Amino acid sequence: MFYICGLMPLQKYLISIRKLTCFSHGQRIIINYNHKPVLYTIYFILYTFFASAQTPYNKQITLPLYKTVYNIDTLSPTFNFQLFTLNKHKDDEPEDTTGYYNKIEKKKTIAKYYGEDMQAGKIYFDSPQVVKKFAGNQPLPFTPTDNSIAASNGNIVISCINSSIFVFDTIGKKLLEKNFSAIINDPTLTGHYCYDPRIVYDHTSQRFVIALLYGNKPTNSNLVILTSVGANDYNNWHIYKYKIAGNWPSNWLDYPSLAINSHDIFVSGNLFDANNDFVSSVIFQIGKTGAYSGQPLQINLRGSLSGSPFNLVPVYHPASVTYDNYMYFLSNIAAGGDKLSIYKIKTPADNSDVVSNTLTIDRYSPPIDALQKNSTIKLDQGRCRIRDAFWQNGIIHSVFVSKDANNFGKLYYIRFDAGNNIATWQTFGLGSVDYAYPVVCPFTNDSLNQTSLISFLASGQDRFPECRAVICDNDFVFSSSTLIRKGDNSVKTSAAQNNVDRWGDYTGNVFVNARGNGHAWMAAAFGNSSQSWSTYIAKIGRPQDTAQTIIPQNKLTIYPNPMTDIATIEFDAGESNIYTLDIITMDGKRIDAVWNATVFKDNKYILQFDKSPLAPGIYIIVLHKQSGKEILRQKIVVLSKG
Repeated sequence: MFYICGLMPLQKYLISIRKLTCFSHGQRIIINYNHKPVLYTIYFILYTFFASAQTPYNKQITLPLYKTVYNIDTLSPTFNFQLFTLNKHKDDEPEDTTGYYNKIEKKKTIAKYYGEDMQAGKIYFDSPQVVKKFAGNQPLPFTPTDNSIAASNGNIVISCINSSIFVFDTIGKKLLEKNFSAIINDPTLTGHYCYDPRIVYDHTSQRFVIALLYGNKPTNSNLVILTSVGANDYNNWHIYKYKIAGNWPSNWLDYPSLAINSHDIFVSGNLFDANNDFVSSVIFQIGKTGAYSGQPLQINLRGSLSGSPFNLVPVYHPASVTYDNYMYFLSNIAAGGDKLSIYKIKTPADNSDVVSNTLTIDRYSPPIDALQKNSTIKLDQGRCRIRDAFWQNGIIHSVFVSKDANNFGKLYYIRFDAGNNIATWQTFGLGSVDYAYPVVCPFTNDSLNQTSLISFLASGQDRFPECRAVICDNDFVFSSSTLIRKGDNSVKTSAAQNNVDRWGDYTGNVFVNARGNGHAWMAAAFGNSSQSWSTYIAKIGRPQDTAQTIIPQNKLTIYPNPMTDIATIEFDAGESNIYTLDIITMDGKRIDAVWNATVFKDNKYILQFDKSPLAPGIYIIVLHKQSGKEILRQKIVVLSKG
């Protein structure tokens, strides 16, 4: 019950809420919080690293500079407009030995409820805000686009897709766009498609680094590395090329990932044989000194890792943050399972073993092919494999996709405390729309704060392929997702096979330190009007503080918090208006309008809050005007008595 000082008591209100359950078993502590339409599940698990019993393959090679290219803005483009699709492997890796994936019902169940960002009457933790948006790289006849993006200290942003780089400044002005074939201009690679470009920016050395692939057979597979010549330079590049057959004559390389630390550049990838069967993951550990000066590269080749990981992803470091003496890598089971593998390599490169461990987490499994509006063509979900991860103050963040109860794709987001060996994870989905190809980056300048931004693709029977973003705050609370670019049409390319088209391998986002809370750049694919893919670029900011002109910040106080019985809520009115006070659940479901009254400017209001109708858990108190404009919000923790 609420009371307001000096006024009559307000009536009791009734609520209906699912119970938050908590139990422990040995060292495993599990908290489940289930609700519709969105499912969040949080787990905590403790474990310890151990040294791999298998000595990894470790070979040192020297790779000479292929060439340095200057003033690429003067080069003629060499666009090839013949449509093709990049390889879809017939067998990415052995299926989950439990057979769980094979038991998935190959049919989607259309949920009969509104989604996480559409339900009427919902109030959310603040969602991402689009600050700037515009068309990205020129659409080319490649499917998928495989977006990647990086931003420099000098206000330069580069977007890469499976054919080209697109350079612009932070106000969105286009500076350059070139095809990779024109930049590299290697006659030995002519006729072999370049694909899967990954780009990062080294904030310490102020260099861009790009890794991309040429050729999809053992006879023509090449890894190409480009490093910018000068600080914040996008027009001049050192180029290195490595022929995969030099060490693996029967294999070709795919699925590259790229990250850096203070000492080295790391490129990981998967080796496949001539039949497109998975062979093993490999790591290229490259010294930065030679790479940035145009000198021969000193490379440690690593492979034959314990557990035979598939798609080993290096854990990158956000702007101006680094860990110096090692690099983490993550891998999961693309075909579905309940394992997450963590690897750790020392830097600078040496002959030491790779330290590894496998963590058991909540089961995940691949969603079936995604639906599209007004189309019988479905989109390939790309299974469950991890695509990127980042490190922030000892916490490793990663995200991938798993199926929900209705066989639609949902986000599976993990935070791993490397120092204390604790992992937490949580899922976020819609129940009637496929979420796919997610990536995660930090979303705050405060290195102690673990707030992150997840960018992802979405499609469903009610929408064309689109791109979206969602915030997960320091307390592991999701916002609603924000639409970044609506799809114009369904996708149906001539590369579709068995009524299934490629959707992607990658989406790109990157956090940029700036005044205030910073912002992120996102590059992603959407369905264009020609039923193919186009790239869209957006600058994403944190929500504007709508409270400043109404009630000064920090003027809403709740005590005691946590509460076990009755709490007091105090606030100052910045203007005369009709105010409403709501309690909402962590998934954004409004319990009720629990208090509504006319307040007067410059008066202090004190309310007594009886928690008895609420189950133990975390809730959000939201104060808003009659118009619905939110004024202030504050989390409150409700504990059980005793």
